[in-house]
Formats: sequence, structure tokens, C-alpha cells
Amino acid sequence: MNDTMNPINAANNVSLFLRSMIVIVALTLSGCSGCFGCGGEKEEVKPFPDKVITIHCPKPEGSVDDRIARAIAIGIERAEGGSWNVEVVNYSGFSSAPSGEVKGLTGIRQGAREPADGYSICYVTPEVQFLHQDELTREFTTGTAPITFICRLFTVPAVVVVPRDSAIQNVAELKALDGNLRLAACKYEDPEATSDFEFRAAIEFADALGKPTEYVPANTPADSLAKLSDASIGVHAAVLSFANARAAMRRGDVRALCVLDSRRLDDPAFASVPTAMEELEASGPCGILYFGGLAVSTATPRDVYFKLAEACGRAFKTGEFRDELDAVGVTANWLHGKNLRLFIENPKLAFADDIPRLAETQTIGSAE
Repeated sequence: MNDTMNPINAANNVSLFLRSMIVIVALTLSGCSGCFGCGGEKEEVKPFPDKVITIHCPKPEGSVDDRIARAIAIGIERAEGGSWNVEVVNYSGFSSAPSGEVKGLTGIRQGAREPADGYSICYVTPEVQFLHQDELTREFTTGTAPITFICRLFTVPAVVVVPRDSAIQNVAELKALDGNLRLAACKYEDPEATSDFEFRAAIEFADALGKPTEYVPANTPADSLAKLSDASIGVHAAVLSFANARAAMRRGDVRALCVLDSRRLDDPAFASVPTAMEELEASGPCGILYFGGLAVSTATPRDVYFKLAEACGRAFKTGEFRDELDAVGVTANWLHGKNLRLFIENPKLAFADDIPRLAETQTIGSAE
């Protein structure tokens, strides 16, 4: 008789099988995975966070972005009942053009290079969009990106201004000028400068205007205003961020012709200032938005990412954080999840109906 057909051997085989199963169950219940060196001990899971979280801000201390980065850091600490400790580290230097990097990315890149454990947060600015537009690199906006965006905190549009005593009263008159339009805007050459946002907004406006334009680069907003007021330079208008335009208007230096946004601003000083869309009957906003937001390394554990997103959402809703945004002249404008990625990859979608301006359809604090 074949051994496998022997009833005694068959019974022994069944008994051996049952004993093996009992051992496996016992090992499983004891927490052992059955691998060598396990010792039956479970891996300790550390709570998050258990140390300082750092926000890497790519702008110098005292700048608008620095103030907002510090405001959200304080907001997170307060929203979490003081159990979180969040600090801000500033980077005032900028990568040079030969290296292929756009100004303002040093701090963002540094944050992305830190360990992907959630303790390093990148404060992101429009430079990540400029990378995508210029096709210098797509590393921030593709599926293999080193950073994943948590949220957008605020936006600020650009404004077209003219000298207070200028004869130009509206965009139509600006367009009707003889010869080329001379437009001043910040196009920073100084390695310590902060962003080319205003210059890029000027390009978008001139394209929508459809008029030959000579750009007069300035190194600071104050320099743009100085060139605008110097008759010997012959500048017709300047493009400034909302905050800079509002400050110049309050001093009585300029008048606003239009806002490069899809809707008028809520600020009382701009109540009668039309949008470029209205003036040109355009289908788009004729400009781009400046913004600030937060991101982490793509390799950050999913549960940590969601903890950070929820904490940021709670901080965003605090009155203190909103007050700081108002003080620096920017608009609270939360965006996250899929809509945020759309905004990063396609700047002009910031104004589209399918991306709510104040994210009314989204739950603040949710990352999806």
C-alpha cells in the first residue's frame, strides 16, 4: 500500500497539520510576524508631532510672505492648543539663472530636500507656477514632484495704475495712446529681490490689451513708482500688487485704472475700480494672482500629511490669522486638494468658475 494511502500515516499527517496551525495562530496572537529576530515585539509608533515643525520661507524676514508664514505658524500652535511647536526659517538668497532655477525657489527646494517626515513644510509662492509656465522644469507640477501641496492661504491681484494727475482716465484711453505703451513693473535683477510677479502680470495685461508695449523694468515697487512719476522716462502706467497699489493710492501718488482679476475688490478704496475684464470685454482676467501656500515632500506619510492639512485648516479659520492677512493687504483664499493642483498647474484657472474663489464648496481642513 502506498504510504499516502496508509490510514495511520494519513492520521499522522492531519495531526501534524493541526499542530502547525495552532503554532501559527499562537504566534499571530502574540504579535509575532513569524520572521527571524522578531522576538514578539511590536514596532513603536511615535505620535506626530513630537518635535519642532519648520516652515521654510523662501522670502526674507519682514516681507509679506514672512509675516504670513509666521502668522500661520502661530495659528497652528494655537489651533492645536499649544501642543505643536512651529518655527519659520527664512531664505533671502536666490538661485542664479545659469543653474536653471527661478528666483525665490531656494527655500522651497531646501524644504523639499529635508527628510519626508512632516517636520519640514515648504512655504510656496508663484515661482512654482512660473517654472511650469516657462518649462524650465516640471518637477514641481508633475506626478513625480518632490513636493505635494497642502493648501493655498491667500491671493493678491495686480493693479494697473497711472500718476494721480495723468490725463488717462481708463483702459480704453490707455489703449488709444499713439505709439507704444510704456509700462513699468518689477523685473528684479538684484539677487536679493523677491519675485517677478508684477512684471509677469504686466506681460499678461499687455497681451490682453493687444497694444505694442515697451516694458520699463524696476527693481522694487518704489522704483516702479519713481519711474512712473519721472516725466523724462515717459512711462504711461505701472503694474503693482494690490498691497503696493493701495499704499500708493493712500499717499495720493497714483490712481487705479483697473484690477487684473475676474471681479472687483472688496476694499472701499477700489469700489469704483473696474476689472480689466470689464474694460476690455475679455473672457479672462488679463493677469495672474500672487499667492502663498504650504507644501510637504511627496514622500511624507499619508496620515502625517492629513494631520498637517487639518491643522492648517483650523489655523486658517482663526480670527488672528485673518486679521494678519488684512493687515498686509492680501485676501484670505483657501484652496486645497485637486483644485489646488489645477491652480498650480494652470494659473489662469484661479479665476475660473470651477475653482471657487473662497472655496465655499470645500471643507476647510480636509485635504481632499
